[in-house]
Amino acid sequence: MQRAAATREWSGSWPVVRTSVGLAADPATVEADRLDRLRAAADDVRMLGTEVAVVAGIPVGLFLQLTVCATPTVDADALRGQILALLRPGTVRRPGFFHPDRMGLGTPVYVSAVVAAVAALPGVDRVEATQARRVTDPASVRLDVLTVGPGEIPVLDDDPAQPSRGRLDVIVGGGR
Repeated sequence: MQRAAATREWSGSWPVVRTSVGLAADPATVEADRLDRLRAAADDVRMLGTEVAVVAGIPVGLFLQLTVCATPTVDADALRGQILALLRPGTVRRPGFFHPDRMGLGTPVYVSAVVAAVAALPGVDRVEATQARRVTDPASVRLDVLTVGPGEIPVLDDDPAQPSRGRLDVIVGGGR
């Protein structure tokens, strides 16, 4: 488990403490056994008269569109590949910007940090975030900080098979 956030709610009959946990693995593949062990541990220390609910954090897909201007001596297609490799989740050995271990429960994503990471690549002259939003937000939205709730985990997998888990659109102009 990486992080946890708890909220006290009223079920209509008694209080419930709902604890969202950010597990180190992808929430879609979390084993029921791991959550059951966390529920048992929370049940052992709960206050009498209060129920506990332990749930995996809810993934929130992000959409990010970047417009990049390449320096005149750089191959634009190669630069686009470098940018995608930098930002996509990557692997445990080569984690990308949006790797699950970097995206914690309730952690906001600062678009300026994404822009700075891309701007640091050799061959990048200028970077602009033309869209930055949740996948479910209207297309015209551009936020500076992509916030998520305390029980949510920001994700940007850029997998066409799972569009709800985020999308990355990189437009590279200039170069050769």
